[in-house]
Amino acid sequence: MKREYSALNDIYDEIEAAIQKDPVLNAKGDFKTLMQDEDFLRNYHLREMAFCDWTSGINTAFENGIEKGIKIGLEKVQTEIAKKMLNKGLEIGLISETTGLDMETIQSL
Repeated sequence: MKREYSALNDIYDEIEAAIQKDPVLNAKGDFKTLMQDEDFLRNYHLREMAFCDWTSGINTAFENGIEKGIKIGLEKVQTEIAKKMLNKGLEIGLISETTGLDMETIQSL
């Protein structure tokens, strides 16, 4: 019986050695330990919140940049149209009404 017990211990030792070498099994144990660590969880949630805030900020900046680009592009088109209308001798009032530009802007062209 003692011999069987010794053989089981040897098998148990081999299994333990294999578990120690297996990164997945080690990671599972580490994960369980971390999930019980309040400081780790608090810091994890703070990092998640910071990342969400950063992502939201980037998205907002991107959207604002697109809106600004569209506005600048529209202003350029309106100005070009106004210049062409001025070159054809059209009245400033008509140009303002057509392009949406104010008369001072049109006169400065």
